[in-house]
Amino acid sequence: MQNKKIRRPKYLKDSILVRVLSILSKRRKKQLILLMILIVINGFFESFAVISLLPFLSIITNPESIFSIEIFKNSFLFLGINSSENIILPITLFFTFLVCISYILKLLTFWSLNRFVALVDIDFSTSLFKKNLNQSYADHIKQNSSEIIGLVLDQSGAAASAIKQLLSIVVSIFMTLSILFSLIIISWKIVLLSSFFFIIYYLFILLKSKSKFEKGSSLVSSLENRRIQVIQESFGGFRDIIINRSQDLNFRIFKEYQSKLRFAYAKMETFVLLPRYSIEALIVIIGAWLGFIFTSSNQNNINFIPLLGTYAFGILKLLPNVQLVYTSWARYKFKFESLKKFIIAYDKTKYEVINKPIKSKIIFKDTIGFKNVCFKYETDNNMPNIFSNTNFVIKKGDHIGIIGKTGSGKSTLLDLLMGLIVPTSGEILIDNKSLHNSKYNKVFAWRNLISHVPQNIFLMEGSIMQNIAFGIPISSVKINDIKNAADLAKILEFIEDSKNGFNTIIGERGINLSGGQRQRIAIARAIYRKKPILILDEATSALDHNTEKSIINSLKNLSEKLTIISVSHRAQALEDCNHIIKVSKNNIEYIS
Repeated sequence: MQNKKIRRPKYLKDSILVRVLSILSKRRKKQLILLMILIVINGFFESFAVISLLPFLSIITNPESIFSIEIFKNSFLFLGINSSENIILPITLFFTFLVCISYILKLLTFWSLNRFVALVDIDFSTSLFKKNLNQSYADHIKQNSSEIIGLVLDQSGAAASAIKQLLSIVVSIFMTLSILFSLIIISWKIVLLSSFFFIIYYLFILLKSKSKFEKGSSLVSSLENRRIQVIQESFGGFRDIIINRSQDLNFRIFKEYQSKLRFAYAKMETFVLLPRYSIEALIVIIGAWLGFIFTSSNQNNINFIPLLGTYAFGILKLLPNVQLVYTSWARYKFKFESLKKFIIAYDKTKYEVINKPIKSKIIFKDTIGFKNVCFKYETDNNMPNIFSNTNFVIKKGDHIGIIGKTGSGKSTLLDLLMGLIVPTSGEILIDNKSLHNSKYNKVFAWRNLISHVPQNIFLMEGSIMQNIAFGIPISSVKINDIKNAADLAKILEFIEDSKNGFNTIIGERGINLSGGQRQRIAIARAIYRKKPILILDEATSALDHNTEKSIINSLKNLSEKLTIISVSHRAQALEDCNHIIKVSKNNIEYIS
């Protein structure tokens, strides 16, 4: 498995840009084409603004020269302009108009670029989040939660940022070429010499910094995931941290990762900006010496002023674009590892089903059966089966107890019953029809018949009502059914005695409740769903025996057709069951 993961990026190395484009929606691809068109128009106006500066400065320094050109002379005479003094204002206004248009287009281009990247970022993060929500349970348990969070929050944003840098390179290169083209028209020798200098200078910087950016990219990608993991573990085990007085240890670990991450970013920014400041200093020095040479000479340099001004203006516009090519490349290399991780995760995460209304239905009439079921997890190829040739039948209306030692496979058995995982061999039969058979595959409809109270209860940070009606819009909640479910779960009295009743906020993961109260809210949630099959996985372990017995009796009286499957490691908790399934290592024993 490890070797395959290492080889995969090699495939991506040559086709990552193509892969990124294929992920974009049709709408984003159309927006990208429009953005490219805007870049071309922007480049045209940028070039025109630079070219127009030379005649503008020539006219300003020698207004009479414009009347020597017949077509301009006739045009100005037609407009009523017949002297050189009157021509300077309209020419200045025209040049100002060109510069303003060029500025507006440039602003529009970068606004469109940033908006496009923001939309891509939203698409990347939400689509990866959606794919992870809709993947199979078997695929989900193979993943690390901190890696998923890192991918959705950090790597997807970094991937979008990498695309932004690529587009910025395209914009900058096109703008640079447009400006160079306009300067070539004026004097190709100066442009050739300047271009040669810029290319040599930035190639030298690129070669020197490439390895640093690649190492920094891998380091940042790794540190971002580790930082999230430390935060999760610290606040997830907050009680143990307080008891063990390990706050300083967790703080030091977080500070170490955070420091390394921020110093890596600081180092990257230094390398990104270093060429710009160096080249700016060099150009200022060259300009100062040119000024000294021309002012020291006795020649009349009035004709050289327009040319010098044009090149100064051209360099002023050229330098930021050349620098942007380098900074965008540097930031792209710095984000490349995150982009690669995102693409791998996006390709690897597969939909189990697209979240659409369930059309096929299962009406549970009679039995749930295991026929020669064998199972082992894919990651345990060298390990023996957890279950081998397992056979039993559960009838509708039964109260089944599942008992076994910790680690014997009780939760795995429940996952098979709920259709979350697929048997390695054998069949799970619902009314004598295979649950996973390709012709009768109705596993999603089957899950819709089940209410499950897990061993590790999830409670959201919200009100008691929101937690009982979890997954249902609050506008659709039926308050009488909520109260009835709370009453059956023996939690109604506590709720009504609370200051805010059903609107009482329970805190993150129900921190403001006791363990027994959390379990009873979870049971009320399962009852409220009104499903024909109720699975209780150690769901009453925090309750006293009398409360536990009272809840079970209430559930039995709810409906004779309700099938209850209770899991416990305590025999006393299962004394009211009419059948017991004893789970031990590689073996299941069905006891009437």
